[in-house]
Amino acid sequence: MWKKNKGIVLILVLFVYNFSFGQTNDHFYKRQLKGVKDQWHKILLPLDMYAKVSEDLSDVRIYGYTQNGDTSEVPYITQILESQALPKELEFSLINSAAKSDGFYFTFQMADQVLISEIMLYFVEQNYDWKIKLEGSQDLKDWFTIVDNYRILSIRNGITEYQFGKVIFPPSKYKYFRFFIKSKEKPTLQQAKVLTTQKLDIPLSKRQNKYTISENKKEKTTTVDIILSSFVPVSEVSIYSEKRIEFYRSFELKALRDSTKLASGSWTYHYGNIKSGTLSSLDDNQFSFNNTWTKKLRCIIQNHDNAPVRIDSIQVSGPDYYLIGRFDDKNMPFYLVYGDKRLYKPTYDIAHFTTPDSVANLELGDEEMIKLDVVPQSLPLFENKWWLWILMVAIIIVLGGFTLKMMKGTS
Repeated sequence: MWKKNKGIVLILVLFVYNFSFGQTNDHFYKRQLKGVKDQWHKILLPLDMYAKVSEDLSDVRIYGYTQNGDTSEVPYITQILESQALPKELEFSLINSAAKSDGFYFTFQMADQVLISEIMLYFVEQNYDWKIKLEGSQDLKDWFTIVDNYRILSIRNGITEYQFGKVIFPPSKYKYFRFFIKSKEKPTLQQAKVLTTQKLDIPLSKRQNKYTISENKKEKTTTVDIILSSFVPVSEVSIYSEKRIEFYRSFELKALRDSTKLASGSWTYHYGNIKSGTLSSLDDNQFSFNNTWTKKLRCIIQNHDNAPVRIDSIQVSGPDYYLIGRFDDKNMPFYLVYGDKRLYKPTYDIAHFTTPDSVANLELGDEEMIKLDVVPQSLPLFENKWWLWILMVAIIIVLGGFTLKMMKGTS
């Protein structure tokens, strides 16, 4: 009996599967590349393109079209322009310490006289709030004030852990540097570091955004929802706030990962953490993090028992994406094609070799939509999901009947 009817059951199952799911992604996009003259060219991806491509750019291709209708694929590599800073520690030695009635002196010597603008101080004390004066000299006789009344701070308790021992000052070049710390008790200085950075001056591009602020008095938090103009890569957020009142607040920065539509029609949003740190009136509050693709950010600030921090503006930035392609045959029209999610990330030989340092940019034409040459999308057989459940229950009943008949026949 089962052998006679299993074909019918299989047809029913395939029937339900085929008509219960419709095909999606029936289009992609192209833009003409203008100005192909050399073998190597660079293409800047526009912001409005990011929402239509995969995060790894696996669906992006460059095609050339010959007169007889054939296509030629152009190999390329992806270049993400992000600022990079390579830290380098300079030799900075303590040569003298002394005390006065109102504070303590620490004198350091630089091994090499170079232009510096930042010194990190580390102390044994975990809780302090000191005002310091930094001076520079070439001969230990004549001292010149670099910064005065500069505040350094450290707070560690069961609620928070915050330290600001970074002394930032105008670029200065001296052989000797001297710190004067106003304190009744002698600070226990562990270490002082002078760091210089070799920074690649590649500015990030600003992302258009708007934001809303909400206060939760019960949780004692401020939530800032930052809505970007579209789905774009971001890697830096700057929070500009009123600094006339001193503050330090821990925060978490989250990025929207996914969303779920509920039966009621409302949406539930799912966020993932990308950065945590401290907002402070002592710092510039510019926070960098790993490159993240998203269309919405959420910053949750912990106020504890303090009044909320007044936020004046927010700036979101991210890297530019470039494609560097090798155009071996320049006598044909070329197009940048993207949006076909069926494609896998391409593998080209040029990824293993060096590309030219300086190449000309190509101009992109207007975006055109192209229909895929596939079977048209099928609508569900039954718009109401209850019909699908009824069909599935019917199949289960049929299968159960066949099973009982087989058991009776065997017995």
